[in-house]
Amino acid sequence: YDFIEMPSDHIFIRRNEYNCRADAVIEVSGYSVLPVYKDGDYVYVEYTDCAYPGQDVVCSTANGGIIKRLTSDYKLESVNPELPFSEKGEGDSIRIIGRVLGVVTSTDRPTERELISLQELFADELQKFEEEDG
Repeated sequence: YDFIEMPSDHIFIRRNEYNCRADAVIEVSGYSVLPVYKDGDYVYVEYTDCAYPGQDVVCSTANGGIIKRLTSDYKLESVNPELPFSEKGEGDSIRIIGRVLGVVTSTDRPTERELISLQELFADELQKFEEEDG
């Protein structure tokens, strides 16, 4: 298991092919990424500005982070075809900051029994996290 610190929370995740390469785990919010990702899903993200057509990427915008798909002509599109991604004006800045490696599945998470043991094992780290991030 890895102890993953996230803004205002923490989670435990089993080591796997994705989180060994991931730089972050982020929570999905919204419906522009359906049906691939659901509101409340967690995804593994590898920080990079290099991506290939067909990959889902995390972008930084003036309005916050978004997940979009890179098209064959290197443009961004909504993952959900029912909610198209609108073109931005010249003053808008969108920058790819990473690519989505995969979704954190229920099998990546500990059982309730395992969680109790992990909380005991990582008690010092959890306490420090709570003190620093409240």
